[in-house]
Amino acid sequence: MQSNPAKSVLKLVAEEQANLSRHLEVLGDTYELTTQLESLYDTLPKQCRFPLDVATNDAGHAAGINAHLMFLCRRELTTGILTLLRGYRIDSLYHLRKAIETCAFAAKMSRHPTMSRVWLQAGTSEDAWDKFRNKFVKLFPRDDRELAFLSGAFDEASEAMHGSIYSVAHYVLERRRTDAVPTIDVFDIGNDGVLVA
Repeated sequence: MQSNPAKSVLKLVAEEQANLSRHLEVLGDTYELTTQLESLYDTLPKQCRFPLDVATNDAGHAAGINAHLMFLCRRELTTGILTLLRGYRIDSLYHLRKAIETCAFAAKMSRHPTMSRVWLQAGTSEDAWDKFRNKFVKLFPRDDRELAFLSGAFDEASEAMHGSIYSVAHYVLERRRTDAVPTIDVFDIGNDGVLVA
């Protein structure tokens, strides 16, 4: 007898909701820090005033692109937190990685405003994509303290994106790791300490 995929999905949704409720309870008032961080992001675009000559003003063009990237970082923060609260720690790191990389792109364009046009044109052709890939390197320069700090979190999140032991091991149930056929769990938050960390 085949399992019903729709019922399987509905069962998973119910388990995710149970995780979400329990994790919010575990975090208690400390979850409010996340809400405050989201609120901080929400204030940033309103503080920006852009010149009207973005067609010829590289700094204005870069600022406009970066304002949009702030919205993307905010989205990734919220999506990553929700993913974590549902019980997917490794999957939440995808959103963290994307937010950090987006932030690094914005920082690069802020330092080198002409690169905002390279970034924007990257999807127009293979040549434009290659130019983008060649220009947007060394995103975490050592002489930038904030970006250098973010590089460690970026590297950790990047490791979790690949099919290596860094991403897979967290799904193998601890009590079954030595079995001939290990059991894989859908969720990878084994205890409250992992969630809090």
